[in-house]
Amino acid sequence: MCATVRIRFDDTCRGRDYRTLACFDVAPGCSGLVRLGRVRASPGSRCDYESEVALVAALLDSFGVDRVDLAGHDYGGYLAVGFAAAHPDRVRRLAILNSRAHRTFPLPYYLLFALLGVQARHPILRRALPSAPLGTVHRHAMKRYVRQGAFDTARLEDYVGWLDTRSGRERYADYFAGYSVRRQSTELSAIRCPSAIIWGDRDTACPFTIAEDLAHQLPDATLTRIAGADHYVMEERPSEVTDALLVWLQH
Repeated sequence: MCATVRIRFDDTCRGRDYRTLACFDVAPGCSGLVRLGRVRASPGSRCDYESEVALVAALLDSFGVDRVDLAGHDYGGYLAVGFAAAHPDRVRRLAILNSRAHRTFPLPYYLLFALLGVQARHPILRRALPSAPLGTVHRHAMKRYVRQGAFDTARLEDYVGWLDTRSGRERYADYFAGYSVRRQSTELSAIRCPSAIIWGDRDTACPFTIAEDLAHQLPDATLTRIAGADHYVMEERPSEVTDALLVWLQH
């Protein structure tokens, strides 16, 4: 069985007690989001890179899906690269959108995420995270995406509302306890499938240089630069992203 999937291991589901795989049918005349299934993650479950990549494989196995067209954004892109390298026979096509992908972040973001990891792993420092106003902090940080028109208020709440609950903040701590900002030793040479690299070039966290390097290293890659778009390129420029994905699916 084959399928076209997009990993949504982003802020909309990362902090909850399951990981959701969102599958889009982007064929002409079809639209919409179908959530096919869930893999439950118990409290305190591991969120290191290898475990998260293995979770993708487990979820596909639960669907009975052998090969996929796999598209990932942000953290989903980071995992999609790892999954495609570890299981090249299971990925028919690969698309990566504004992600750290095979590299890491510019220094300000690197230090921020590294410090969160240190706090989440320290038994005493971690105690502050479940009581911290993380929802408020993230709403403030993401205001610029609302101003850009990428989100409305309701969509913003989908991304950050879970941080208003103590259980959500515990998940946040679990996530950063396992997260590494160090560059992964991903074997990109193992990825032989057609790849689409689709990127908003105003992203300061995942700069366009990552896209250029990824497209250079993958053997069958096309690079689509969406000028003036920021990190949430799908919400900000949906038509251009959809057009690029349709070309990718026809490759």
